[in-house]
Amino acid sequence: MTNNKPTIIIIGGGWHIPSSYSKLAGLLRSSGLEVHVPRLPTMNEARPPNADLATDTQFIRSYVESLVEAGRSVIAVTHSYGGQLGTNALAGLGLETRAKSGLQGGVSHLIYMCASAFLEGQTMIDKVKQFDHEQYMPVAFDFDAEDNTVVCRQPRATLIGDGQEGEADEAEIEAYLSYLVRWNGTCMYQPISHCAWREIPVSYIYTSGDMTLPLAYQESMVETLRKEGREVATVELSRTMAAWRPERMVPLLALVITFVLLYEFDFSVPQPPALLAPAIETYRKPKTRPPLRFTPPSGFNWSTAEPFFPAKPLTPLPKGPRQPLPMIQHDFGTHAHNDPITKGRRMAAREALVRLWDSYTKYAWLHDELKPVSAGFKNPFGPWRGGRRRRSTP
Repeated sequence: MTNNKPTIIIIGGGWHIPSSYSKLAGLLRSSGLEVHVPRLPTMNEARPPNADLATDTQFIRSYVESLVEAGRSVIAVTHSYGGQLGTNALAGLGLETRAKSGLQGGVSHLIYMCASAFLEGQTMIDKVKQFDHEQYMPVAFDFDAEDNTVVCRQPRATLIGDGQEGEADEAEIEAYLSYLVRWNGTCMYQPISHCAWREIPVSYIYTSGDMTLPLAYQESMVETLRKEGREVATVELSRTMAAWRPERMVPLLALVITFVLLYEFDFSVPQPPALLAPAIETYRKPKTRPPLRFTPPSGFNWSTAEPFFPAKPLTPLPKGPRQPLPMIQHDFGTHAHNDPITKGRRMAAREALVRLWDSYTKYAWLHDELKPVSAGFKNPFGPWRGGRRRRSTP
């Protein structure tokens, strides 16, 4: 090979442009890695769209071909919709596949960061239908009726996720959201025709906080790959790929862990990048589990213990036939249901409920609780969202 360091290509998701991954790419470059983040043709904001899945596929294939033909060993990092493109575009470009033909360079690893990994002939909507989530499409996405371009209705909730209060930099979040562009929603309905993961080693990074590609979708895709005979190394994060705060840098952490897995697969890089060395050293240390501790059985007979505060004699349940009991509620008569005061109270209760429901669907959809003052949300009952639960009432 002409280059002894891996070259990274980040294949972005729908609505994302290179600026969306600038911090991730910058930190990887600072460690001495060559990083490419091409802008997909479907992110050119043309109205009506002039690019689709096939256009993006050909673009990514040509881009990666130029890298591997120069002898580079390429690691393809895919995010969200970028997983469909990597799966479809990189077939035949695997490092081992090219080596069999006497060619240098190739794609050495395919990393899915909360990304779509499908079988030949499958679409994103097939996965939505598999989980019976079609009714949520209008809630999550705003499709233009004229040209079928699409945006997220609530990008902060669906792409950033919860749990960021007090942790994320608001300026960073606003900058990230400002980069999002309209995307050709037809891509969700277009099938792929190739599966690069059949020939290229795979790692998958789960993110439980993502709502555009719920964790249940991610797990089912990994299960499918394994059923097809592909080994998949996995790691799981509690945040989304959009948490770009430098000191947290969750996507970078995910990549570090994945690079560690690559070294465990004997990936041929003479020296690990400086940024990854500490994590690799930590990972390679012998793992020891604390010995199991069992509490020995007690020698005290608790049945003979005398209680200090014994319960008073309990009233036994009544015996014999059931006795009729008088009504508790007052009988207002039939006329009371139609008087103006009762009608007004019913309407007031209805209006209050409708207002609460509208506020919940607008500001806290699929979350546990609405914050009525700040128009935010919180999840005190755990991240049971997306593909793992349905909400029918606020």
